[in-house]
Amino acid sequence: MTLAIVVTCAVAASAAEWKELKSPEGGFSVQFPGTPQKLKPQVEKATGKVTSSTWVLELDKGNTAYTAMFTDLPASLQLGDPQAGLTAGRDLAIKDQKGKLVFDRKIAIGSYPGREFAFTWNNAGEEATSHFQAVFVKRRLLQLVVVCHAASPVDEKDLRKFFDSFVLLKE
Repeated sequence: MTLAIVVTCAVAASAAEWKELKSPEGGFSVQFPGTPQKLKPQVEKATGKVTSSTWVLELDKGNTAYTAMFTDLPASLQLGDPQAGLTAGRDLAIKDQKGKLVFDRKIAIGSYPGREFAFTWNNAGEEATSHFQAVFVKRRLLQLVVVCHAASPVDEKDLRKFFDSFVLLKE
């Protein structure tokens, strides 16, 4: 199984007022350093119906972006080992951006397998860093992403607050 882990825009936060995003349809809540905008759901047709919902908050004139998203995977897609899928998705994201892995660890959210990783890449001549937290909950892939340019690095406390605030809602 190979899954593309989506790379999005960029965001930074320190003195911002943190606000909870609760997504009953996604089954999670997370704290953002401001109010994110919901993007229209996307549907891919190559592997069947794939429904995705995404929220993005851009800060620092677009130099930093915080993103939360969930993707419901089609029944036709063979999932196999979740960690293998997360590893393949990580590798694909890095390859697509011609990036370099700088951090990687397996995690769990409750009993669900996940991955946290970061990589650097060149974004129109500027170095950028993408930080990911991804977890599989049954046939749903949930992702948090923070992307920032080297000139506007994300504060480690803000990154941890964003990632650590992620909570699965009771089914």
